[in-house]
Amino acid sequence: MLIAGGPMTGASIYFDNLVVNRSLGSVLILSKEEEHETLPCMGCGKCVEYCPVNLNPTLIKRTLDANNQTELAKLQPDKCVQCGLCSYVCPSRIDLTTNVNRAKTLLRRKK
Repeated sequence: MLIAGGPMTGASIYFDNLVVNRSLGSVLILSKEEEHETLPCMGCGKCVEYCPVNLNPTLIKRTLDANNQTELAKLQPDKCVQCGLCSYVCPSRIDLTTNVNRAKTLLRRKK
């Protein structure tokens, strides 16, 4: 598994044809571990508690899955700094950071 950009804010890359330049902070090469099963959200609120910009990543994910762009804009996913804390603290192992990033991209394209 390759991660370009660092352990917290880096992005997973699926191919090893990576362009290395000055702006690339780091590349992590990790051994492939067993993938853990993603469980349904337990509603514990840890992602909201740890979010440095006070977002609700699980609500953003649910709204994105429902494809409700009006409600999605109200949740302000564009404020996300992509620190990765929501995904890291999630006991259900939901990749919330990727979903919030998808919501940001969707709203940018809408404008």
